[in-house]
Amino acid sequence: MIDLSDRLKKIYDLVSVFPVLDVGADHGYLSIMLEKNFQKVYASEKNEGPYKNLLKTIEDNHSKVIPLFMDGIEKLPNDVKTLIIVGMGGDTICDILKRGIDKLSQIEEIIIEPQISFSQPITFLLNNGYINTYGTIVFEKRYYPLLKFKKSDEILKYREEDYYYGPYVISNRDEMFIKMLSSQLKYYEKNNLLSYKKEEVKKIKKLLSLVK
Repeated sequence: MIDLSDRLKKIYDLVSVFPVLDVGADHGYLSIMLEKNFQKVYASEKNEGPYKNLLKTIEDNHSKVIPLFMDGIEKLPNDVKTLIIVGMGGDTICDILKRGIDKLSQIEEIIIEPQISFSQPITFLLNNGYINTYGTIVFEKRYYPLLKFKKSDEILKYREEDYYYGPYVISNRDEMFIKMLSSQLKYYEKNNLLSYKKEEVKKIKKLLSLVK
């Protein structure tokens, strides 16, 4: 029996439109749990070893998840409405989206969890027809954002700070976001890095002023 981690449970709860493609699905635990609700779910891996692991997990759990051996979303099935792209760097997520930009016309929801280079995919999505409808900061060894975007015709104006972690965590004063910023500032203070990290400290203080 699959028991999702708290992180995967949060992602699971964000999915509202099917069919789904879980890009870089790893062992496929999230995909399998989504499919248990009798929904159509695809799960992809681009390398042979991880893909074989994915196939085994699907078989062992008698799941109807549809495995795909492919890189990115360039060969996206034409019925997919939601993308889940989590557990990888923001530069990789952004590259996947850019290479498959012609496929985004069919995508209603995108859930991302960049673990570094946060602003790259956030900026791309905000500038390419998506609005940030949910966001929080998750902690698993380190802090990083979990964000949901929906396709929209709305034309919104964004501040520079909105592109760092997404506008949702700022406008909704997300508690974990405040905790992360405060923790970063305390670390710099404790280790006498305030002058060395001057620009970063300035950015953190600006973000804190927006959420407090």
